[in-house]
Amino acid sequence: MVALLFRYVIREPQRGVLTAIPVAVACFVFALAMSVPKSIDQALTKAGSGLRLFVYNATARDAGLPSRYCHEIKDVPGVLGCSAVSYSAAVFREAHEPLGVFAVDDPTEEAFPDYGFPPDVREKMIGVKAAAVVGTALLQRLGWRVGQHFMLSLESGNLPLEFELAGEIPGGHYPNILMIRRDYYRDALKAQGESKFELAELLIVRVERANMIGQVSRQVDVAYRNSDYQTRTVTEAEAIATTISSVQNLGFLMYIFAATILAVMFFVTSNSTILTVRERMRDVAVLRSLGFGRLFIVGVFGGEVTIVATLGAAAGILIANLVVALNLFPNSLVGGEAGQLHLETFTSLEAVVLSVVVAIAAGILPLRQALIISVETALAYAD
Repeated sequence: MVALLFRYVIREPQRGVLTAIPVAVACFVFALAMSVPKSIDQALTKAGSGLRLFVYNATARDAGLPSRYCHEIKDVPGVLGCSAVSYSAAVFREAHEPLGVFAVDDPTEEAFPDYGFPPDVREKMIGVKAAAVVGTALLQRLGWRVGQHFMLSLESGNLPLEFELAGEIPGGHYPNILMIRRDYYRDALKAQGESKFELAELLIVRVERANMIGQVSRQVDVAYRNSDYQTRTVTEAEAIATTISSVQNLGFLMYIFAATILAVMFFVTSNSTILTVRERMRDVAVLRSLGFGRLFIVGVFGGEVTIVATLGAAAGILIANLVVALNLFPNSLVGGEAGQLHLETFTSLEAVVLSVVVAIAAGILPLRQALIISVETALAYAD
């Protein structure tokens, strides 16, 4: 039966390919659809594990706050550190390669000491003003190497600066950003006569214990309630959730799209199986007249559908893993600077199994015709 089965598979390669393509597309879309909400949850969970508060301008999130607030916030009980952060859109090489740059006061020692930066990276970030660290996804996308010197045009191309890559941000934190020293960025702005350096987009506050987060948050906001720059303090996870709120329905939409693709795959596979069975009615008649039972016939035709569907699903999941490995999926859809698409092994297997099962289900009704038809009718049908 195995030899006959593979002979049927390769007899009409064009039909096999056309049947496998929708299975591959369905598997590809379903795998990514399942991965998007999981990746968003991972980004939020990773952010929620840190004891950091993000302090923004209460009037408008991008209006900025005086960086001197950090010196005052450090005196609040339970605060371990405070860093001012400025953000700039930058261009590397070409305009179609924009990236986000976060200029942070003392990033490895004050803002993110819990990330576990290696001693040599910490030393470089302290001693070299032009030093920078980069997220894993951005490092992979741009192909940089540790120790490499490179030029970036900050302020959307209006502020060219040279940097030295000190290392990678550990633990997969903020995989899509470049983190630089804020004093280097501030001095460059000041040299150009810009006043933007006086304000920071946000302040990052490190808290001693989790049960002190609410207390510190309230104290900070109360302290600046009647000032010219009132504050709104949120947790790191809340800040990231706000950033991705506009795409949080994407996972649901992708589920709908995946379901639609599965439905299309069902009807395409069913139609292909109907044509296959109809064209091979003479083969069915011959097999039946030679004494082969219905189970054998189901094994041959059903096995052909299973092989084609499995090959299509394997191709789809291979492409999905390739897209994830090469970081081709827009990370803005899975958490922005803090998110990166992850395709788990279980999700890959789930997508393959579901695609194959739907394809097999699509062939049940056409195969039923081959089971119930008589030898005489099959011969007449074939003629």
